[in-house]
Amino acid sequence: MRFSRILCLGVMAFLVLLGGCAERQPTSPGATQPPEAAPGTPTAVRASEGQFPDRVHVAWEAAAGASWYTVQRSLSTSGPFEPIGMTKNTTWDDTAAQPGQSYSYRVTSSRSPATNAAQSVPSHSALGYAGGRAPTEAATLVSPSGLRVSEATFPDRVRVSWNAAPDAAWYNVYRSGSATGSFINVAGTRGTTWDDTNVAPGSLYYYRVSSSRSPASNAAQSPQSESASGQAGSMPTAKSTGSPASPTGLLASDGTVRRSIHVTWSAVPGASWYNVYRATAASGPFKKVATTRATSWDDTSIESGPLYYYALSSATSAADNAPESPRSAPEAGYAGWQ
Repeated sequence: MRFSRILCLGVMAFLVLLGGCAERQPTSPGATQPPEAAPGTPTAVRASEGQFPDRVHVAWEAAAGASWYTVQRSLSTSGPFEPIGMTKNTTWDDTAAQPGQSYSYRVTSSRSPATNAAQSVPSHSALGYAGGRAPTEAATLVSPSGLRVSEATFPDRVRVSWNAAPDAAWYNVYRSGSATGSFINVAGTRGTTWDDTNVAPGSLYYYRVSSSRSPASNAAQSPQSESASGQAGSMPTAKSTGSPASPTGLLASDGTVRRSIHVTWSAVPGASWYNVYRATAASGPFKKVATTRATSWDDTSIESGPLYYYALSSATSAADNAPESPRSAPEAGYAGWQ
């Protein structure tokens, strides 16, 4: 009996030792390992703009958990991007850059240089070029479209937004106190929205936007977009919920104004605002090109020579959803060459 008990205890002890060994077995080479997490994304990527005659110097801020960085390059901000080098540092010199050619750079980070190492999300792109002169790229830059300006939506600012332009990495915002006045550069931004907080509530402002590949002051820019107006503060209270009468006395200059068309009309009782519509044919389609409190407007965003058609409507508010009168009969005009 005692022998049987001893044998049983021995077997149990052996099994416990065997189980412990099994738990301490090293992972076999073929076992599946959990995927390695990617490190953070590099920030503040910047590229030299003509400071070096034979290279583009790219630099960035270190990313959390990163040991290696891959520099990617493209001829366009929209890609495709190709890797051109790896480094443990936070700088890279692109000595293969052609002087006078603009390049777009971005950077990813990883924990090792292995080709299958987990890569971070690519950084934002930065434009740079080698050589002393900025590339002349204005001909390929497109003006931003879809310019929108808030109409008393905010009490203390005017929000300006637009659609992204192809190959643009920077936008310059221009402002004027009138549709025909001088437009001054008031801001630059990488985004497609900008808030103008330097405004007086109730005052009307006109905006235009141009696109660029770089924030450099000497960088090539696209032509400025068509203007759009807006204001901060509360909208004037309409005297009625109905719309006023259609404008009358519409006239458009016939080549008497150099590179613009002067459009005038008679004031409408009860109207505070006028919407100007333009088309290249009398039958339309007509597109709204301006909103103004005045009874005249100069169209400077047209070509000299071709015939343009204008129609007017009146409203008690500049809001997009404000009731407006039926449009007036169209009137044709053209811009002069001299």
